[in-house]
Amino acid sequence: MEMDEIRRRRIHPIFKLTQFQIDDTMPRQDEINARLAEFEPIYEEIGGLRQALVKLQQAELAHAEYIKQTSQLDEEIRQLTAKQKEIDAPQQKAQMEEAGVQPFRPSSKTYSAAHNRLHRREMTPLNPLRQQPIQRARIELKKLVMRWGYFWKLTGDTRGHINRIADDPSRPLGEALALLKWETFKNPAGSETDETHLARITSWGSALMEYRDRLLDDIDMLKTRYRLVMPILDAWIDRDTVSGRESWDKQIAETNAAKEKEVERLRHEIARLSGNLI
Repeated sequence: MEMDEIRRRRIHPIFKLTQFQIDDTMPRQDEINARLAEFEPIYEEIGGLRQALVKLQQAELAHAEYIKQTSQLDEEIRQLTAKQKEIDAPQQKAQMEEAGVQPFRPSSKTYSAAHNRLHRREMTPLNPLRQQPIQRARIELKKLVMRWGYFWKLTGDTRGHINRIADDPSRPLGEALALLKWETFKNPAGSETDETHLARITSWGSALMEYRDRLLDDIDMLKTRYRLVMPILDAWIDRDTVSGRESWDKQIAETNAAKEKEVERLRHEIARLSGNLI
């Protein structure tokens, strides 16, 4: 084909896409596809993490109900334990002094790495310079939702939820973005250019990564805080089912039985120690 014909076809307004035009835009589209491939697994992961967080947030209720049903013997155990230590302390001290062992003094309370990161997140003041682009992204998201929410098939409740999150600087922008369908990331918004589309999904992807990391921290913190509740959490959540109720009742019965055994053990130990003092 002659060069003049090639030039004519490339610039003709009604000429369909040719290999030459595709070559002009392919690098940018490749970059868009690469970003989408990078962020889609994070978007999918966030869905599972949100469900895990909702489940863990019920741990406090499960713990309260568990304590209510298993605390009948707690006071007696506390009193018996105190009495045992009172009787046993002089003997223990004498044995340690005889062996030349120094008493153990526990260090200050430690926290998990996730707890420390959460504490820093709550205490560190926001950097105004860093917040400016984030605030612009929040405003832009609200504008896009207002203009394209109907075409993105967002319900009125979802649009309101997104706007409330975007208006709250204490909540990550990724929390609002996670409420959008993945097609909203994948497809241009209206006549959006490739450059604008790429900038949008890059910004949104970074916000999703930040939100994913926050979810992981919050989940880690709650698992640490409620580590003793984790074994009974599933049974408590499913307590309205037949199998869930059986599992819950079984764990309550096992806990109370274990406490009854502890009461008997402490009484026996106190009797033994008291006999040694005679």
